[in-house]
Amino acid sequence: KKPPEDKNLWKDVEDTKYPQLPSLIETNELKKEELATPDQKQIDDNLKKIIQSFIKIILPQLSIDDRLEFLILLQLLLKTAVESSDEKSEILQLELLATGLPRVDIQSLSYPSTLTKKPIWIQSDLIWFDIVSLSNLFSQDDQLHHLSESILKNDQQWKTWYDNPQLNSVPNLNNQQFSQIEKLLIIRLLCPEHFI
Repeated sequence: KKPPEDKNLWKDVEDTKYPQLPSLIETNELKKEELATPDQKQIDDNLKKIIQSFIKIILPQLSIDDRLEFLILLQLLLKTAVESSDEKSEILQLELLATGLPRVDIQSLSYPSTLTKKPIWIQSDLIWFDIVSLSNLFSQDDQLHHLSESILKNDQQWKTWYDNPQLNSVPNLNNQQFSQIEKLLIIRLLCPEHFI
């Protein structure tokens, strides 16, 4: 026979310092049949409150330089918790934004030899290598897969943007605009000195 649970056991961990955290439902006195299944809206609302409270507590403790990286990694963690094939490219974008591209062996890349010619205005071979690597990391449905091809085909547009990324907008790819996170990733790759 199980000993009765001591109700005072959890008094030490009650949150008095941060009352904005949502309180847990008191279930000790409820019988099994009285427990109602929460609907999806309740679950979403409670999760949102918990995440907001967590961020409010953690952010002031981080240096200003580390806050963006923390929020990106937190978003990455939350997105990986939801297993959905539609989200895979977005998760990869967040990961690359936070950590940069993994360095891979140049022989392991399979891209057309026409793409190996780097535009003159891109001074670093490593930057061009990273951009070409996107075609291996993303599927053909993703715009980032076609970034190197777009840069070569629209060389002058990209050079204009590269010369002053703060004033010029990122060139569109096949009349489709890049999402905000894709734009951040492009800035991180092509103009790391402008990445904040």
